[in-house]
Amino acid sequence: TDNSQTPIICPEDDYDHGDYITEYDSLDLEKLKARPAHMGVFMRYIFSQAEADPNPLLFYLCAEVCQQQNARDAFALGKKIWNTFLDKNAPLRVKIPEQLLNEIDSRILCSEDICSALSDAQEAMIPEIQEQIQDYRSKRTMGLGSLYGENDLLDLDSDPHREHDVALKQMEHLREILSKYEEERSTRMNFALKTYMSHAGISFREFPSASVSEKSQSIPDKDKWLPFLNKAKKNSNAKKEKDRDSADDKKRNPILKYIAKPKTSQSSEYGIMGSSIHIYSKRVVTFFFFFFMTSMP
Repeated sequence: TDNSQTPIICPEDDYDHGDYITEYDSLDLEKLKARPAHMGVFMRYIFSQAEADPNPLLFYLCAEVCQQQNARDAFALGKKIWNTFLDKNAPLRVKIPEQLLNEIDSRILCSEDICSALSDAQEAMIPEIQEQIQDYRSKRTMGLGSLYGENDLLDLDSDPHREHDVALKQMEHLREILSKYEEERSTRMNFALKTYMSHAGISFREFPSASVSEKSQSIPDKDKWLPFLNKAKKNSNAKKEKDRDSADDKKRNPILKYIAKPKTSQSSEYGIMGSSIHIYSKRVVTFFFFFFMTSMP
């Protein structure tokens, strides 16, 4: 009798780990930021965790890009980084030493180079980012890496061109996650992701904010409501013309203003009868008016 049991296969046991696990386990922040596809998977993990803060990583990547720009572009990007991450009201604020924060603020006010100060600020982010990397390693050893797109990273070394495609795929997943954030945060996160990915040679569509999506759904289709608007406009114009004709009649025959119009009935039969009576009344009054005028001495 064969007592062998069928082994339990985890989500990530259906392919040969080989050197892939060794490579990924040895990845640190320096290696991650040079691999957009791997970084995209790691970001999906961070953005999916309620207890994980993505701001330190986003700040680190934006500061990295800023330091590789020319002086003019670096200063422009530096101001955006300040407004996004460092200002006291920044939507993605990160914590750095107060002295360093004041130094960056002073350099921006004086239009001075801020790259060296941003480099120091990056160092303050590393401990938390490294802890997040270690947490992800723990998750993947439990067979959970495929939940964040890790299976997409297979065989990237044999086909470097897939790096771009896989990175784009991860950005699409991040798009879905960011759509659940409130508008200001999702807009600034979009800025940070685009800054890093564009610098890495990965272009992607802008992430629509949640409020824009909601507004587009709440606005009725123009083709649906335009006919009703035109109908209402025509009815309004017809009423104005009718009132104008009535006013002209009263000018020509002053006695008409003392005769009230018949009330409109919901029944078409009564409506026609009322209209006929009104026309007959006008003719009778007109006859007596002219008779009275012509009989005067």
